[in-house]
Amino acid sequence: MDGGKGLTTIQISKETREKLKKFGIKGETYDEIIKRLLKLAEKVGGKCE
Repeated sequence: MDGGKGLTTIQISKETREKLKKFGIKGETYDEIIKRLLKLAEKVGGKCE
């Protein structure tokens, strides 16, 4: 079903989904948006490892 990519489903509110869309670049997937935001969070002192 996921083409061997190891995908999963997470539940988020419609409000959160709409906010993610605003951070996205045309054609960018939610996965790409989230990865980019996590990378930015790491740069400003977040706790992603």
